[in-house]
Amino acid sequence: MPKWRVAGLGTAYSIASWSAVSWHWVGLYLHPYFKSFKLFRPRWAADWTIIKSIWKKGSMIALLQVEDMATLSALAFLIGLIGAEDLAAYQVGMQFMTITMMPIIVMSQSLGILCSQYLGAKNMGNLRRIGHTGILMELAPPAIFITLAVITPIQKLLASIFIDNVNDPSNQTLISTTRNLMIILGIIAFPNALRFGFTGALRGFLDTQLAMLMGMSILALEIPLGLAAREVGLGAEGIIAASCFAIFVSTIPLGLRWFWKSHKTIEQIEAAQQKPSCFGLFDKVQSGANNLWNSASSFFGYGENVGVGNSGVEISEVSDLEIEDAMYQMS
Repeated sequence: MPKWRVAGLGTAYSIASWSAVSWHWVGLYLHPYFKSFKLFRPRWAADWTIIKSIWKKGSMIALLQVEDMATLSALAFLIGLIGAEDLAAYQVGMQFMTITMMPIIVMSQSLGILCSQYLGAKNMGNLRRIGHTGILMELAPPAIFITLAVITPIQKLLASIFIDNVNDPSNQTLISTTRNLMIILGIIAFPNALRFGFTGALRGFLDTQLAMLMGMSILALEIPLGLAAREVGLGAEGIIAASCFAIFVSTIPLGLRWFWKSHKTIEQIEAAQQKPSCFGLFDKVQSGANNLWNSASSFFGYGENVGVGNSGVEISEVSDLEIEDAMYQMS
């Protein structure tokens, strides 16, 4: 069988991706939980309001994903302008950076889900805790990565996965560049983790536009700063440091937005849940009147815990919706 080289790698990746998508569709179709939603039933009359809402929020998230991929591509392009050896060192460091970012991305998605659930349930206590706790948890993977990156034996062990002979003198420059880039990438992971944490938490509040704009700002800062670092001779390390600065700057507005949005939303919900004192007095008077009416009804034989109005209709059997409808017709 002929060697396919890069084409074979791309073919294998495509097969794996389509297999994963197919298994997801099979699971959605066969799982008993999802059958109740009738996901695969044809719907001839589309609900354009829902489609518009999905597109409005989903497009911002999609653009953010595109911007993140464009950021990595821009870094590879800028480092590739220096030389193939620096680009190889960057790719080695990015392999482990990607592994570190996977749990960060997963936690940010779960953070958005939990924030939306607690917000919908108006569970203010857990909503306060889940946002701050989840964002702090995002810092654990970068701490592990930077710890491994600064230990020399582990650096060589990780580099040996991609480099044939780490003890070869001709590879020492590559090993040194890889070590430096791994340390800087570990530093980048901290603001990147906070950025993903704030982005996920804001998604729980259906706030997706600012994260997309901050993704654009990373590109707008990273490319000119990276070119400047290359021109002054800072090498691949300078380009990665420029990217770290751009990510850090874009994280600050997201953090401020999260604290402002969460506190404002919680205050609004708590204010809506608290009735003024006059309403509390009204509730007590109404409760006393109901108790008096039930006692009188029981004494005269109308039945216990049943109130009878002027029309002779049992009040307990009339829903709030029917009462509102009757009042509307009378008006």
